[in-house]
Amino acid sequence: EAECSRLVAETEERWPVKVALEHRIGSLEVGEPAVAVVAAGAHRDEAFAACRHVIEELKRRVPIWKREHFADGGVDWVGSDSTGAGAA
Repeated sequence: EAECSRLVAETEERWPVKVALEHRIGSLEVGEPAVAVVAAGAHRDEAFAACRHVIEELKRRVPIWKREHFADGGVDWVGSDSTGAGAA
């Protein structure tokens, strides 16, 4: 959450927008939204650029792990390095 807050602050410094970022936790069904990014500004190009920056940086900088449940009953942790190392 601290890195998400830094990312929002950096984005608001770079573009003249206000940004909201929310990442869901808990159980999600396939296809359900896991993250929401909203940017409000006077010009849509700036807002769209800020949103793209936030989602790309979120994927790059924030370690988000998923525990996937498979139809055959298998379970696996997946993350940015695909090993599951360090997952809790």
